[in-house]
Amino acid sequence: MPRFTEFDYGITALTSRFHQDWTNTGTPRDVLRAYLWEGQDPRAVEILGRDAACAGEKMSDEHVETLWTASVDGGFAFPGSAESGTEWMRAVDAECRLWLSGKPSPGLSPVDVDPGSAQLTGVLEVIGSLGRYAVDDAVTSALASCARLCSPELALRFTLRVLSVSDVTIDRELHERISALGESLGFGEFLVSDIAHLVQ
Repeated sequence: MPRFTEFDYGITALTSRFHQDWTNTGTPRDVLRAYLWEGQDPRAVEILGRDAACAGEKMSDEHVETLWTASVDGGFAFPGSAESGTEWMRAVDAECRLWLSGKPSPGLSPVDVDPGSAQLTGVLEVIGSLGRYAVDDAVTSALASCARLCSPELALRFTLRVLSVSDVTIDRELHERISALGESLGFGEFLVSDIAHLVQ
């Protein structure tokens, strides 16, 4: 059973809004509030809040900041754009709670909230191999922390985002391993395909 969208979602979908000219929109909160527009899917908001709450509560500032900066296209600094990684995650969660207040429950399916615990070993193996593809050790350490402390599902989404932003070359074996994990987690067609162009 697939998740609620064929595309990226949650905190990793938000990182894609911080492209090279994101400051034209205003502050980080302005970008966040533009993402949380009136017609946004409540399920997208609920999952974004869940991602942010977990990262803000369970992960270190260092690891959150490393993952965030590796997943955006530039121009976001800690401190500066936000006081710290965990403070930014708590701010995102608070904005999601505010958006959802007074609205009916989003009605997430069991697949939408599946943390992918059964895939922990496979996700950690993929993360452990990323050094071969020029992914920095600090980033792989943060990804592993995310997998263990938050969820393998979130860590795999961050892995996809980091690879896409880094624009590194990967081999078919890595792509197939990530694709298989993504399929087992109900990822949509256009989530894993974000890195297909990196395969050589």
